[in-house]
Amino acid sequence: MIATETGIWSTTDVLAAEVTWTPQVSGMANVRVDMLRVRPSDFTVVAASHGRGLFTTTWDLQGSSGIDPVIAGQEMKVYPNPTSGEFRVEAALREPGLLTIRDVQGRLIRSLKMVPGQASQPLDLRREGKGTYFIRIESPGQNVVKQLIVR
Repeated sequence: MIATETGIWSTTDVLAAEVTWTPQVSGMANVRVDMLRVRPSDFTVVAASHGRGLFTTTWDLQGSSGIDPVIAGQEMKVYPNPTSGEFRVEAALREPGLLTIRDVQGRLIRSLKMVPGQASQPLDLRREGKGTYFIRIESPGQNVVKQLIVR
């Protein structure tokens, strides 16, 4: 969920090859939204518009995240985080897997094959620039995603 010049938009999969954003205008005009705040206790969202007041709604978390739930026992470490660009990914894989790095628009930045066992992979995103990235490791029966901030 993001606040934009044309209202609130959301996606269900930020890691998709092509991210689809849909407007979230239930009870709200298509107006500039300067700020969103979420109350964690009941997932109430308050949207502060530019000149049109405050709007509230409840955030339905069903299907709202492009990140699959982590299966118990899975481990992946991404450090340091935040980073200046150089970082390391450590993961324990039962079977061969695929490590992918995507930006917030869902564009694939890098893809690497991972071997079973305790893997440790140094990576570098300095050429990609500052921003938020999603590190995903997928293998049969395993799917783990971590967010990485490059400053």
